[in-house]
Amino acid sequence: MSGGMIAVLVIALVFGALTGWWSYLASPHNSELGILIYASGFFATVISMRSLFVFTTALLPTVAALVIGTYAVRILSAQAQRLLARAAMRSAPARRPAPQPRR
Repeated sequence: MSGGMIAVLVIALVFGALTGWWSYLASPHNSELGILIYASGFFATVISMRSLFVFTTALLPTVAALVIGTYAVRILSAQAQRLLARAAMRSAPARRPAPQPRR
């Protein structure tokens, strides 16, 4: 408000654009973790409608869920790839070496 009506209008437009983009993330194809991140970000937005001073504090759980979720997904996908590779090696038929020609 200290920036006058123009600052209020600019901040409102930026905030509206960000919340519109954030609402785009609420896809039915999203995982449970994605829905959790969306909901916590939506909660931060609703809280900060009264004052932007609390926005950074309210956004901390969302950022934590993003960081921890990204790390967990990378670890779990790497473990899944290793397990799939092991299973593929076990299920592959054992090959016999080709017979060597006698001299």
